[in-house]
Amino acid sequence: MPEHNIISVSDLNGSLKEVVEHTFSDLWVEGEVSNFKAHTSGHLYFSLKDTHSQISCALWQFNRRYLFFTPRDGMKVVAHGALSIYPPRGTYSFVVKSMRPAGEGDLNLAFEALKQKLAAEGFFDPQRKRKIPRFPQKIGIITSETGAAIQDMLRVIQQRFPVVQVVLIPVAVQGAGAADEISRALYQLNAQTAPPDVVIIGRGGGSIEDLWAFNEEAVARAIYHSVIPVISAVGHETDFTIADFVADLRAATPSNAAELATPDQKEVFQLLQNLRYTAQIRVVRRIELAQERLRSLRVSYALNRPRLILEEHIRRVTELRQQLQRTARFQLSQSHAVLRLWESQLRHLDPNAPLKRGYVQVFQGKNMVLRADQAQPDQALTLHFMDGDVPVTVTETTADR
Repeated sequence: MPEHNIISVSDLNGSLKEVVEHTFSDLWVEGEVSNFKAHTSGHLYFSLKDTHSQISCALWQFNRRYLFFTPRDGMKVVAHGALSIYPPRGTYSFVVKSMRPAGEGDLNLAFEALKQKLAAEGFFDPQRKRKIPRFPQKIGIITSETGAAIQDMLRVIQQRFPVVQVVLIPVAVQGAGAADEISRALYQLNAQTAPPDVVIIGRGGGSIEDLWAFNEEAVARAIYHSVIPVISAVGHETDFTIADFVADLRAATPSNAAELATPDQKEVFQLLQNLRYTAQIRVVRRIELAQERLRSLRVSYALNRPRLILEEHIRRVTELRQQLQRTARFQLSQSHAVLRLWESQLRHLDPNAPLKRGYVQVFQGKNMVLRADQAQPDQALTLHFMDGDVPVTVTETTADR
């Protein structure tokens, strides 16, 4: 064999690498996932196979953010990427840049499979669901801090029950890793020394792919094991996720979740008035009954009997009168104490109370400005005082300094 036909192994593999990677640089491959492994580095390693062949695949960590689901063995997918040859070993693999289920039908099948599994374990049992507290002191919210959903929920809470404390745990609500972030956030709220009275978990609307994090088993189990009652608010009214079935209460939208988690302050004021009126009626009724009993005793036949019986009943009447007076005074004292407590709480619920102490509310149009970073230079704002509004224009912010 002439020497000019002899090449080294390195040259051969190098030439193959150049030809193969140039020729197969933009491939769409359909197959079934097998031997799936998520490495601690964030890279994903797996194989794609059909009935006759298989190929080794890798998806690097920086491309995982484009995944909206977690691949599993047996799942049929369509992967986009390029062939790559590793010359030192002479092996080739398919480097995946993006991947999706082979069809929406596969997602629906995965949804139904997990739903049946969790139903068999009692995750959806109505008897394990807890009531949402009527008057929460603290509300936890797990959602994206940049989405419209959080703004809608904060606006509703501010309007309905402004005295409640809100704790936001910002998370990714779609893409690879979103389900893990959501479940970790819920465990974090449960582990707090003073946990919220209720937790809202959700996001705005989107496709089945966008909402898929809320169909992951990790999120379902976190909700199931939560000690805190959970309201699920995922997507629009027509969207249903696994999280909706496991949660203690399902809301049609994030705004609806905020309504379900808070009382209306107008209803609270009315309740306080009703309690005050009821307490007064009870005291008056007790006094009237005591007076009627005394009148009956005075005209009874027994009082006309011999002197000893008369004196005994007079002493008994005197004792009863004193006991009734003591009871009436005690009931009145208790009722006044309850009324003072409710009146104190009512004053704290007054949304204009801070304005009377010299505070102001800042609005941009109809929206309340809650943070300094929401104000921009040259922006027109309105300062709402107790006795009126003052229009102002922002000249600079702390971010400009």
